Amino acid sequence: MNWTKKERKILQLIKNNLKSPSHGLDHLINVAKYALILGKKYRANRGIIIAAALLHDLGRNNPKLHGKKSSSLSAVKAKPILIKAGYSNKEIGLILQIIKEHDLPFFTSKLPESRILKDADFLDGFGFRGILRSVYFTSEAGQPMSKAEERLTVKMPQRFAGLEFPESKNIARQQYYLSKILFSGQNKSAVHTFKEKLIVFEGISGTGKETQAKLLAEFLQKKGEKPEIVYHPTPEMKNILKLWRQNNNEIFSEVFFFLADRFAMVKNKILPALKSGKTVISLRNPISSLVYQAENQFHLDLINYLYSTFDPLPDIVFWFDIKPEVAYQRIESRTKKTGEEKGKFEKLNLLKANSQKYIKILKEFKNVIRIDAEKSIDEIHQNIVDSLVTVWQKKGI
Repeated sequence: MNWTKKERKILQLIKNNLKSPSHGLDHLINVAKYALILGKKYRANRGIIIAAALLHDLGRNNPKLHGKKSSSLSAVKAKPILIKAGYSNKEIGLILQIIKEHDLPFFTSKLPESRILKDADFLDGFGFRGILRSVYFTSEAGQPMSKAEERLTVKMPQRFAGLEFPESKNIARQQYYLSKILFSGQNKSAVHTFKEKLIVFEGISGTGKETQAKLLAEFLQKKGEKPEIVYHPTPEMKNILKLWRQNNNEIFSEVFFFLADRFAMVKNKILPALKSGKTVISLRNPISSLVYQAENQFHLDLINYLYSTFDPLPDIVFWFDIKPEVAYQRIESRTKKTGEEKGKFEKLNLLKANSQKYIKILKEFKNVIRIDAEKSIDEIHQNIVDSLVTVWQKKGI
């Protein structure tokens, strides 16, 4: 966002004086951004609406204050800052009025800027940010977590209904419905385990995952198990993606193909196999979507949420770790030998980047076992078997 000289002065003056995590600098900046969008749409005075947005929650340093008391204290604290930032007396009067009026229930201001600030403030309370901010505020106020749930299940719908401007509802709709789904009770997370029966092989291309999956399946069969190997994506989806990628470069759009493919796989093969006592070896799973399709934190959060509604958590993740340069040499050798075309991500620079992403993302998962994929095929197989036996012994399986 391009700040004016006065706005930069405000930011400088307030940045070290904000004590509330739920109403901190990130919140004020987000509200200012929403206010700018709405202000342009509805022809509000940019100078006063952005200043009001940056100063409207100074009173929130005291978590016991809200509504009129908080707004009034914010206005008191805002005045000397506005004077130092060089605003005129007329501008200061309007800005303080906006701050005082933006959080008054059952009151509709005559100033469009006050109504815009109210909507902009609400807009930073939906989706994942709204959930986090509700939890933060509940903790700050020393309230039980049931209050956070009340804010999300009761007050959030009220806030969505209370948005005044059509553009506000357009902006809020996606995040609001995501929040509503999360707390509707209709979709429960598929978090469960099946006595170490769901095994996932993950890692960049060129690590030998498929070879090892087949070897592990043979080992398990000899032990009387009934293993089943599944693929993510399935071969059929790989063909669809190949056609899609000919005319589309938007990486995140691919998530929805993977979701549809995985949903069918979970419903038709993975869950029935697990429930019947079989061991499922999944060549890749949603972790790959986090590595290859997520481009920012919002994507990571959304992908995690969408898969959590149906995909069971893996009991064990074998991470095939390898130097990207070695993986690339293997891919080159495979291509020359078989004539198989290289995949979209089978370039050295992408192998390096995604190898680092695996390291970061796998920290968020339990029961991850690193496998040195540069060893021989027999050594890798033995490491996998030894690791499984160790886990089974600890679990008494």
